[in-house]
Amino acid sequence: MTGRIIGSPRLVATYPSNGPCGSGWSVTGSLGLIGFSPDGNRLYDDWFCVAYDDNTGYYYTRWLNQKTGALGPDLSTFAAGGGNGSFSWVNLTPKVILNYYVSADYAENTLDVYPLTGGTTPLFSCTADMFADCGDSVEPSGNYISFYGLSGGTDIAKLDLPAQEIVSTGSSLGDGILAFSPDSTLIYTEHSFTSPFILPIYTFDLATGVANAGGQIVVEKSQDVVVVPAITK
Repeated sequence: MTGRIIGSPRLVATYPSNGPCGSGWSVTGSLGLIGFSPDGNRLYDDWFCVAYDDNTGYYYTRWLNQKTGALGPDLSTFAAGGGNGSFSWVNLTPKVILNYYVSADYAENTLDVYPLTGGTTPLFSCTADMFADCGDSVEPSGNYISFYGLSGGTDIAKLDLPAQEIVSTGSSLGDGILAFSPDSTLIYTEHSFTSPFILPIYTFDLATGVANAGGQIVVEKSQDVVVVPAITK
């Protein structure tokens, strides 16, 4: 197997101009392809709409025929936004949709957990009363969430869906997370404002949520560093 793409491209979907973003003088819209569900049966895409005083992300699901490549219609799944300095960060995990909201003055941080079908009513919400650091990153299995800690660094918590709780694992990293490996066993992080640019690597135990320091990547030129983990076979 070479990974080479063969065959001619074929049009499988079209989108209306500016999508759901409207046509106001200050409105711009951008279409994004988020990716596929783990089973490969669904394709996720979104429109990000920016206006003069607010922004909203609209998230959609298309069913995918894996034999023919045909796509079903764009099904409205979820919408989240902010304005005047506030923002929402949305993650579509294999199990749930996570919406992390931060107010403009950073006085209100909330994490809402929705079913994969989306909608407007969350299954439950994580607030500072439940877990002080409620945050915005998730490892690929959807079992753990990483939070920017109130005292710096990154804390890791478990997403307990049956109990509808966010539970601390007691594990904390001294760095910001760039990416997880596809099997979630490695965490790639970054030191800020270092020269050369250092990317510490942690091992991650999926059974306990504990991260331990490992090796590191050193990059002499720190501009435009992107980590894209992959599994080679």
